[in-house]
Amino acid sequence: MTKGKPARARARASHEGALGENSMATKNKSTKALKESVKGKSTARPSAAVVNSPVKATKAGKSAGGDHRGQERRTKPTSGLDAAFRVLLEAGKPLKVKGIVETTLAKGYWKTSGKTPAATIYSSIIREIAARKGQSRFKKTGRGLFAVHKEAAK
Repeated sequence: MTKGKPARARARASHEGALGENSMATKNKSTKALKESVKGKSTARPSAAVVNSPVKATKAGKSAGGDHRGQERRTKPTSGLDAAFRVLLEAGKPLKVKGIVETTLAKGYWKTSGKTPAATIYSSIIREIAARKGQSRFKKTGRGLFAVHKEAAK
């Protein structure tokens, strides 16, 4: 046991010794080269990732993404919560989560490959009710029963 140094300092010293003396110096050099290349004063060669990165030149007023006219827009798949809300609106009465999920999947409003979709929807509805307080689309009417909140139905 070494006298004079606290245990933490001894551990740090042994850790630095295990890494090698050049590891910190190499890190500092690469950090310095990166900072200089960002400023435009690069003395080191840029990495292969920077050289090979696909950057498109753009004309004034046009985006780098290109022209998308004539192409169909992809729509996002309906979320489980949106599908559950739709089913509850159509039903007009409180439903159990299992019934909501079965109807959602049967009508094709939502697709999932999960093993427990009812648990997923249940927890999502509970989270929305807790997070949005009175602004939630859902209202818990009983154990496992949910309905559409009056204000959300409008």
